[in-house]
This record gives sequence, structure tokens and C-alpha cells, in this order.
Amino acid sequence: MWFPFPSDSPEDQTTHNSMVEDCYQCLLAIGATQPGRTQLIARDSVPVLCQAVIKKMYGYAQAMQIMRQLLVEHGRELWNKHGDALTQLLTAMAKEFTDADDISKFVLCEDLGLLLSGRDKDAGDFLHYNWAEDVLNGLLDILGSYIGPEQRNPALELASLMLDHLSPEQRNLALELASLMLDHLSQEQRNPALELASLMLDHLSPEQRNPALELASLMLDHLSPEQRNPALELASLMLDHLGIEWAMSCNVKFVLLLVNLACVEVRMVLEDPDIKQVFLKSSLMSACYNILESAIMFASVTPDLPLDPKQIEQFVESLQGAYVGVTFFLAQVAQQPQDTWSHPLVTASVRVLGAWLAEETSALREEVYRILPFLIKLGSLSLDDPEDQSKVAAGVSSLSEGMEELDLHTEPGKERYLPKSGVLSFLLPGLCHLTAETRPRTILMQAQVHQVLARCLQLHLSSFLSTKAHQSEMALRTLCGIFLNLLVLSPEQVTSDPTVAGLLHRIMGAVPQLGCPEHTVLLANFVVLCLMQARHVTDLQETEVTRQFFSTAVEFLGGAYHVTRGGEQQHLSVSPAYTPHWDSISELWFLGMQALVSCIPQLPWLPGIFLETGLLKNVVALLQDIPGGEFDLDTVDLYQNMVVEVAKHDGRCQQWLQQNGGLEVARSLGMEELLQCLLSAQS
Repeated sequence: MWFPFPSDSPEDQTTHNSMVEDCYQCLLAIGATQPGRTQLIARDSVPVLCQAVIKKMYGYAQAMQIMRQLLVEHGRELWNKHGDALTQLLTAMAKEFTDADDISKFVLCEDLGLLLSGRDKDAGDFLHYNWAEDVLNGLLDILGSYIGPEQRNPALELASLMLDHLSPEQRNLALELASLMLDHLSQEQRNPALELASLMLDHLSPEQRNPALELASLMLDHLSPEQRNPALELASLMLDHLGIEWAMSCNVKFVLLLVNLACVEVRMVLEDPDIKQVFLKSSLMSACYNILESAIMFASVTPDLPLDPKQIEQFVESLQGAYVGVTFFLAQVAQQPQDTWSHPLVTASVRVLGAWLAEETSALREEVYRILPFLIKLGSLSLDDPEDQSKVAAGVSSLSEGMEELDLHTEPGKERYLPKSGVLSFLLPGLCHLTAETRPRTILMQAQVHQVLARCLQLHLSSFLSTKAHQSEMALRTLCGIFLNLLVLSPEQVTSDPTVAGLLHRIMGAVPQLGCPEHTVLLANFVVLCLMQARHVTDLQETEVTRQFFSTAVEFLGGAYHVTRGGEQQHLSVSPAYTPHWDSISELWFLGMQALVSCIPQLPWLPGIFLETGLLKNVVALLQDIPGGEFDLDTVDLYQNMVVEVAKHDGRCQQWLQQNGGLEVARSLGMEELLQCLLSAQS
């Protein structure tokens, strides 16, 4: 029906067109139902529909409407089955998008966002992606013009999508043109609202800046949301597919434009006191959050940002303004009924806040502290989910390898799940920073954060032991860092809690299972965490679990160093098995050795393990080499203290030291306490 009718007579053409219209009406009705859409896909209607749109055949607008029906419900399936046809459609639509100079540009912007949302990210050759350059040209027309939110938002969302589709090497070509175009636009072509915001940000204090942002937002409100939002969503999709790193290094102005627009939009939307109206803009907020998280991620991994001081100041202050909006929104949600807390936008807001807290805890202190109890309560509820913490959720697309993807562009009927520990996973890096500071740690402890985190750790531990999943391992490392902060800085409340005590026993049982070299960092974290907890337990009994743990801990800590000879000097060197991980575990090793030594006086059965594992023999041999070599004194002190403590608290160790060079070591190194202990034992 989409092929040209063979006759040229007007009557036959009219008949043909009428038949085509009838066919389209039937197909639209079929596409309105789930079984109908399934049949359209199964019968390979998609390539024909794409060709009808591309070649502008009679009724192509209705063909595009059918494609919208299919893409909304089955976008990923369509790309998997008909990728070539959809790529041809994408290429044609992108060319039309960049050429359009009327209202159709904004319709195409929305359609491109819908088309891209189902496409898998890849790292193909950018030279094969003519659509990428065309989309960016079209976005530049929108984002660099004097338009309102209804036109600009879809463009920002398309840019975010595009930036996530291609590899870093491909972004240069895509964004160089955008940079050149931005450089050649006149001031009259630039967005007056952004110019005003930039000017005010450069010259006013934070207290004076807010009215400027409000005025800028008013100047953005010339068009309806239906025109602006698709632009932001398309920008977000572009960001997903092309990334921001190279965009920032090669196209500072373009990226600053995206970030500024997203930040202004976030604050405008989230500071609306009517929370129902905020929820209605969840898709737009997801796109803006994606842009924010991309910007934060790039800034955190780039040593020297390609920005001048004023641009850096504007960049940071724009982000801070956006996060004022995020914290305001979450504070509003905290006052709502709990059934509101599971809304996808709340999940996405916690995630984007977690991205900020992972890198920055000094700014917006009061705003963050105010919502900490709510965040912990929300995290606790996500752990209580009866569906194994797999509630349906949505949020910004993942830019961190340690997190599962959440996406507000999820196809209807398709579930996206939270990570194993729910929204708490998004907050873990930030909590590691916050628990190191007195005031937030006090607030968190009052919210019983240690109990919530203990349950979180047990979830990830169970997952890791069964799957060895990298995500769970990274979460466990971060959780260990949080608990170490609490054990060092607030030991009384943590060590007396039964939940944490049960966690200690569980981790002790898991430690002997982590013998693989690839898990060395996690093993170090577990060993040190258990030792830091054990030193506060005065009645820790000798059981099979505790004995196996301490045997593993003693062997692990004792095997970190060995003596090597370089020329005529001997040196204390890190053992080869530990070298690849030493930057990550060196501080843990020192802390673990100190904790192990402090456990000796209160665990009478522990010194025997030093003999059984051969550690005492190895340490004495190491100390015997010290007078003729160059050694780190702090490390030597740790070994000396260990020998002294086992000698003081165990008769077998005393006897062994007397018979195997302990007296000689004590005399040569001036270890008076060890010498007196061994001599008194002889007498």
C-alpha cells in the first residue's frame, strides 16, 4: 500500500489514496492494542513503515504515528529486531531536524528522543553516524536561540541521549561543529536569560544571585512546556550516548550551556511547593539529573578542567543551585505520606544527590544535614521491601560502574529494579565522607545508621558470596570504610549493638573464603573491620569460626613484607602478591596490625595462632636482619610491639622466643620490655 499506484489518472490516484488512508486507520487501531503491536513487529511491518516515512510516501504522517505507538511500548525490541531500518529512519529524521526552520523542528526533536531512547549504547565508528552531527546541529539551533522551556527542554534531553551513545573519540567530531557554531553566533542570537544569569553569577554574591536566576527563568518562559521539555530530554539522551568528557574538553561553551540550562530547570521545577506538579515533570527531571551527574563525573575524574576561573566558579555555583532544589524537594517529600516516598522521582533525586555527596560534602551542609534522617529512613524502608529490594524504580541513567542502571525513560510495562540495598546504595560513598565528620556523624548515629548499614552489608555479603559480583564487592568496600569510621570515632554505640555484633560473626565466617588475589582489597577491609570490632569485645570466645578468622588474618597481615637485598644493604619490601594492591591497602595494613596487637591481651588463645601459622618465626627472622639494613621505623615498631605482646601473654611464645633468638633480637634492637619479659621467664 505504500508503493506508488501504477496509474497516473486522477481518479485512480484518489482511489489509491483512499485505500492507503483506510489501511492506515486499520493499522493505527491494531497498534493501539498489545496483541496488535506484537503482530505488527512479528510480521516485519517496521521496515516498511520506516521507508514510508523516509520517502515521504502518501500518508507518511500516519506511518510515523504507528511507529510512535511501537517505539513507546517496544523501543528496545524494535532496535534489536530492525536496527538497520531504524538507523535509516534516525539518519533521515536527523537530517530533517537540522534543516527544519519551523515548528516541525520541535516535533522532530520529540520523535528523535523517542527513537533514541530504545537504542543500545555502543562505541561504533562515528564516521558512520551522520545522524549524530545532524542532531547536534539541530540542538544548537534550539539551545542557542531565544526560546522558552517548551522548545529548549526536548533539545537538552536529546543532547543528553546523544552524549551517551558514542565513545569519547567520537565526541570530538560531533561537538567541534557545535563549538564553532557557538563561537559564530551573535549576542542577539544568544539566549538573553543565560547571558543575564552568567553576568549576575560573575558579579554577585550567593544571596544576590538567586533573584538573577529567578529573572533568568522568567525570561525562559516564552513557549509552552510541550515544546521545551522534549529538547531537554533529547539532550539527556545525547549525553547518555556520546558522553560528556570529550565534550567538555573540546566544547566548553556547549557543555556549560547544557549544564546551566539543566541546573536552572531543576531549581525551577523542584522548588515548586506543589509536589504533585513536580511529579508530573519526572521525565524532564530525569534528563536534567543525567546532565548534572555527567558533569559531576567528568569534573571528578579530570585533574585540570578546561575552564578558566570564572567558568569554574559559574559551573560549581550552577550545580550548587540545582542541588539546593534537590534538597528542598527531598525535604518536601519527607513531609509527605510514606506511599509518596517510592515515587520514581524520589529515587532519582536520591541517586543524583548521592553523586554530589560522593564528591562534595562541604557545600550545602545545612541543607544536607536537614534531610539525613529522612534519607536513612528511606534507605531502611528499601531494605524492608518484601520483593528482595527489587521495587520498581526509575531514575537517571548510570554513569558509575558500581551502580545498576535506573532510567526514567523505561518502556511502559518494563520494570527497572533498584540495586540489592535499594536507594541506600546511591548514598554509600557520601556516607563514607559524612561519617568522618563530627556533626553529620552525630546526626547519622541518632538515626541508627549503623543498624541500617549492618543490614545493607549483610545483603551485599550474601550476594557477593554467591555470585562474586563486582558491584557487591565495591559496595562492601565502601561499607567497610563507613564502619571503620564509626568504630574509630564512635566505638561505644557501634560495638554495643547486637546487630553489628551479629554482622561481625558473619564477616568472620566469610573471610577464609576470600583467598583469591583479585579480592585482596576486600579481604583487607574485612580483616581490619573485624579486628577493629574484636578489640572492643572482651569475651570473644574461641570457636571454629573465630579461630579460622584469626588464622587467616594473621597470615594475611604477616605476609605483607619480606626482607630483600639490594647491593650491600637489606631492605624491607612489600611482598609481590601484595604489590598490585598496596596503594589501596597500605593504610589498612597498618591499622590492622595495630588492632591485631591490641587483641592479644584480651584473647588468651590468640598468641598460639602466631606460633601455628609461623608468623612469630618470620617476624623474628625479619628483626634479626634490621641491624644490617635500612627499614621503615614505623613498620619495625609494629613488628616489635607484636613480639612483645605475645611474649607477655603466652608462655609457649616466651619459651619459643628464648630458644629461637628472641633474647638476641631484644638486645640488638634495645627492646628492653621484651628482654625483661624473657629473662624473668627464665628465672
